[in-house]
Amino acid sequence: MKRPPRLQRGDVIGLIAPAGPIQDRSVLTKAIAEIEHRGYKVALGRHAAQPAFGYLSGTDHERRADLEEMSTSSDVKAIFCLKGGYGTLRLCTEDIRPILPSAEKIFVGFSDVTTLLLSGFAAHGGIVFHGPMPLFNFEGPECTGQNAETLFKMLQGDTESSLRIDLGGCGYSSTSQDQVRGVLWGGSLSTMTFLSGTNLIAPVNDAIVFFEDVDERPYAIDRYLTRLQLSGLFDQARAFIVGDLVDCLPMPDKPSFTAREVILERLSRYGVPIVFTQAFGHADRMCTFPIGGGATLDCGMGIISLNDSPVS
Repeated sequence: MKRPPRLQRGDVIGLIAPAGPIQDRSVLTKAIAEIEHRGYKVALGRHAAQPAFGYLSGTDHERRADLEEMSTSSDVKAIFCLKGGYGTLRLCTEDIRPILPSAEKIFVGFSDVTTLLLSGFAAHGGIVFHGPMPLFNFEGPECTGQNAETLFKMLQGDTESSLRIDLGGCGYSSTSQDQVRGVLWGGSLSTMTFLSGTNLIAPVNDAIVFFEDVDERPYAIDRYLTRLQLSGLFDQARAFIVGDLVDCLPMPDKPSFTAREVILERLSRYGVPIVFTQAFGHADRMCTFPIGGGATLDCGMGIISLNDSPVS
């Protein structure tokens, strides 16, 4: 698996907003200061902080231009997507592959950015990072900065601790105590579904599939999982890791399954472990998953051990 070079202090990190708009400039200023305090330089996309274009941060052309500029710049060593929202799928109506970061560049985001992460992984086979974004959950629980700290340790390849992802704690449960070896792959459940059936996403052998989502009814989660089942994307799955499902609740006063019940019913047919955790998603905790990284999942302990550093 291709690995991007590790991040070193003094490197330039490009910041782009490929989906929704930045509504509070003070939060952006704070995020830039946080990155610079860690010893990095920041290059802000030319259109990233402009006034909102409806529910987007800019026109499709402007957002594609920022992505292409950061991807092709020899000075920029990593690209952090500032936030999600909606809009990355619109960038794919023209061929997105030529303007995605190469395997030689660190690329970080989650939520709607799943489109770009999985498209990039399918296009060049290099590791990309499903992790916290500067304008959403860099700070983590109680504003400790733990999410960002974990991300940077992994990107710097600093210590052996960066090879260990702890899924445990409040909300952890598993249908199995097994240890499973495979390849980490996943993202936003709804976004993965929207990519299915296109050339922007490809099945992964021996996948440890992880997913999360927000503001989806249980029947919608049923629809997404059923569509992904029909697509064959889960056929080679070795395990499923279900992250935070924030506000994924039944409609009031309507008969329904819970989101958890739907997931267990839809995924049990694969006969592999299903793990539930609050270690990532649209909430406080946000661990970093290197998509494409080989790993062992200890379902009983709730620990993912990476086979190797995801950076070279």
